[in-house]
Amino acid sequence: METTGNISELASFIEADAEQVRKLLSFLNKSDVRLRVIDKNLGGNNTVLKLMIEDETYALKKYNLSKVDKRNRMNTEWDFTNLVKNVCGELPVPSPIAVNKDAGLAIFEFIEGTSIEANSLTTPDVLNAADFIRKLNSPTMRKNASHLPNASDAEFSILGHINFLQNKLSELKHIKRNTKLLQPLAREIHTYLEKSIKNILWLARDEGIDESAEIPLNERCLSPSDFGYHNAIKRNTGSLAFIDFEYAGWDDPAKLFADFFLQPKVPVPEKYEDLFLKSCLSHLGENKLLKHKRRANLLKPFFRLRWCFILLNPLREEWAITRGLDKDKTAYEETCISRVNSAAELLKFAVKKSNFS
Repeated sequence: METTGNISELASFIEADAEQVRKLLSFLNKSDVRLRVIDKNLGGNNTVLKLMIEDETYALKKYNLSKVDKRNRMNTEWDFTNLVKNVCGELPVPSPIAVNKDAGLAIFEFIEGTSIEANSLTTPDVLNAADFIRKLNSPTMRKNASHLPNASDAEFSILGHINFLQNKLSELKHIKRNTKLLQPLAREIHTYLEKSIKNILWLARDEGIDESAEIPLNERCLSPSDFGYHNAIKRNTGSLAFIDFEYAGWDDPAKLFADFFLQPKVPVPEKYEDLFLKSCLSHLGENKLLKHKRRANLLKPFFRLRWCFILLNPLREEWAITRGLDKDKTAYEETCISRVNSAAELLKFAVKKSNFS
C-alpha cells in the first residue's frame, strides 16, 4: 500500500492526535511537510510505517499501550537503542531519531533489506547473530548498561522459571474464550509442566545445581530478549541488522539461547547450537560456558512451554483489545482457533523432544 499526505492526514491514518505527530516530527524544523507512506505493518504490539519525508526514509512506530501490561516497551526500546548507538555505534541496529513518549510514537532509521526464512539460514548468518550478542556483551557495553532493567520475563533461577510457568498456567485456566478447545490443551500443558519440573529438578540436583540459586550478575547477559531471525533484516550486502528491542535488558543466557533457537517463526536448526553459544558467550570463559550450555539444554522443556503460552496470548481479552484484534469478530475467532492449534502442535513437538515419560 502507498499513500501521500500531510501531517494531519498521517495522524488520521495511524489514529493519532495531529499535534502529537507534529511534535514527533519537530526534528525536521518545518511547520508542515508532504510525506509518503510506503508500507504499513500491523504487528501484534505496534503499527510500523515505512515513511518517506522528502528524500529520506524512516520507520515510524506507534506502540500499542495496555492498561494491564505495565511494561513500557517504548521506553525500553528507545533507551536500549540509544545506549547501543552511543557506546557501540557499529552494532547493526536502527538509529533512534525522534520520540514523543506522551503519544507512544517514535521514529527510527529505516533499514532496507529482506526478511529471513528458516530454510535459507547459513553458517555466516548464525555467526553474524552470535557476533552481535558477543559485541553487545563487551566489557564496555556491560559497564555502560549496568543501569538497564532486566529483560522482559527474565528469571535467573530454576525455581524462578518454574514459578513463572505455573503463574502462566494459572492465567490460562481463567481464560473464558474457546474453552472447548483450550481446556483440553490446558490439561495437557499442566501434565507436561509437572513432568518437566520433576525431571529438571532431578537432573539439576544430580549435576549439583542449586535450583533456588540465581546466576550471578557477571554471568547474566545483555539481550534483545525477543532475539531471533524474525527480528532481523538481511541487507543487500548479506550482513544482518537487528530490530525490535522492546523487551531488552539483562537476561538468563539460557533464555537468550531459547529465544534464538526455539521461537516458532524462524526456528534455527539444532546443529548450530554449539557454534552459537561458543561464539556469543565466549566472554564467560570455557568452564562457565560449559555450565551455561548444560543449563540451557536442561531448561529447554520450560522454554518450549513459554512459547506455547506466548502463542495463546490473543485469547486473553485485554491483550486482544489493546491490539485491536477484537474489532473483526470473525477474524478474531479464526485467530484464536489458529493459535490454540499452533500451541497444541508445539506442545506435541515438546513432548516428542523430551526424554522423560
